[in-house]
Amino acid sequence: MRTLGRSSVLVLFLLLGCVPAVSQASAKPKIVGSLIKQLQNGKDAQRVEAAMAIGKLGSSGSKALPTLLLLVEETGSAAVRQESALAIANIGKRGVSLLKRALDDRKNTPRIIAALYTVPHLGDRAVPLLPLVHKLWLI
Repeated sequence: MRTLGRSSVLVLFLLLGCVPAVSQASAKPKIVGSLIKQLQNGKDAQRVEAAMAIGKLGSSGSKALPTLLLLVEETGSAAVRQESALAIANIGKRGVSLLKRALDDRKNTPRIIAALYTVPHLGDRAVPLLPLVHKLWLI
């Protein structure tokens, strides 16, 4: 039987919405730090879980932006790239501007694909990305 590590339990609670709102504010920096470690050192499945959890934190997960961006740019796993890009988008305006840069990078096809994956999930926040998506469509 496999046991869950502390960071895995935190991710699971966060994904299930089980962390009480009162304790979330004080727990978020610790959770984000733990999730960043999981992004850096985990296996692909753990990285996907961590990216999903960070995305659920919204702007509170902004400390993870550099690590998430690195995963979008350099990881070999499409699932990790896509979930990392989606987490970046869910962090807020700063994340959307990073995705805009990713869509404008003609040299990194996996990065473009990961950024494109996020567009349908963004709703109104996708508006700044639409001209770049249109331009890619015409290429």
